[in-house]
Order: sequence, then structure tokens, then C-alpha cells
Amino acid sequence: MSTSDKDPIFQQGPAAPLCDLRGLPQACVPERMSGLTDQECADVRLAQAATRGELKDLQQAIRSGARVDTRAEMHIAMGDAGNAKPGKRTPLMRACASGHLEVVKALLMSGASMWRVDSRGWTPLCYALANGEWSIAGHILSEAGNHRDRQVKMALDHRFEIIDYCEEFTGSNEADQLRLWVESPGDSDFVALPGTCGDHPETGRMV
Repeated sequence: MSTSDKDPIFQQGPAAPLCDLRGLPQACVPERMSGLTDQECADVRLAQAATRGELKDLQQAIRSGARVDTRAEMHIAMGDAGNAKPGKRTPLMRACASGHLEVVKALLMSGASMWRVDSRGWTPLCYALANGEWSIAGHILSEAGNHRDRQVKMALDHRFEIIDYCEEFTGSNEADQLRLWVESPGDSDFVALPGTCGDHPETGRMV
């Protein structure tokens, strides 16, 4: 029996999912997605679009009713999806980690919260810092306005984890720049730091 004969994801008859999954790569569709509601499918689409930097898909997902602060996870369809450990990442965190500035701007304009934390206590700003995305970090701090110091404090609470991650996955130069900022976070909004590390592919580093 072939995979398509026994996997409900491939069925096109009456037993098809509640929402159209044809636009999603099969490698990113967990088995249980065949039973998701339209709301849940929209949330997964939003998470995927934020990760990949697909602005049009992101806007379409939001128009379809996706929740901008959804914690929807994407699991590789290998092994038991039930054993995966969600990190409680929001689309904004995903976009910050992947270096998609325009997506970050669109999410914030759509009401996404920069104050949400994942299972480690990391905010979207932490994700930007850990991945050397200075332009995104600067934008978040700018959008924080009078609450900038609170954003900085929340990031500094995890500075050792963030720097370690940055050094291991982003590079020693970026980690050194991050250390300099950590020493005097009130002196700069990253305007003196070089751009960003660029957009990261979906299969690249991801916190």
C-alpha cells in the first residue's frame, strides 16, 4: 500500500480536511492537522508565513481569521508528532528569528504583541538579538516607545542565554557586538550596528 493510499492527508474525497491543505508542504503538516478547524489551519498558515517571510501569505492568513499571537506549532512529519515539545513561539518571534523585517512590521501593525514570552521567557526582542538581527531589534525598541526600558530589561534577564545562542548559531562577530550592547543598552538603539544578518531560510537556524 502506498503512502497516499493510507495517509488521510492525501485523500481528496468526502474525508478531506476541514480546510484546504494543498498550499502547505507535506513535510510541515502534522498528521493531526487533518482534523483541524479552519481557525487552527489559518493559525498554522500564519506561523509558516512568518517563518518564511511571505508577506502576502501572512496578510491572507490574517484576513482568514488567524490569530496574530497564535502559538501554533509546525512539526516535521517524522516519528511521533505527539512527542514534539512546543516552544510557545508566536509568529512575531518566528519572524524576528528569521530576519524578516517587513513581516515584523506587518505583524506589529496588525496588533501582534511584543510582550509575549515563549517557554523560556524569551520575548520577540530576544529572538532578534540571538540571531543578530539588529535592524529588527532596533525597530522593536522604537515601537516600544516609553516602554523601551522594560523591553531591554526583559532581554537582559536572559542575556547569557542569548549571547551563547548568538555565538553558536550566528557567529562570534555578532556575539561580540551583542556583548557591547549588553554593557551599555541605554546608549544605542542599534543604529550603529551593521544591518542584519539577512533573511534565514526556513531550514536554517531557528530558536
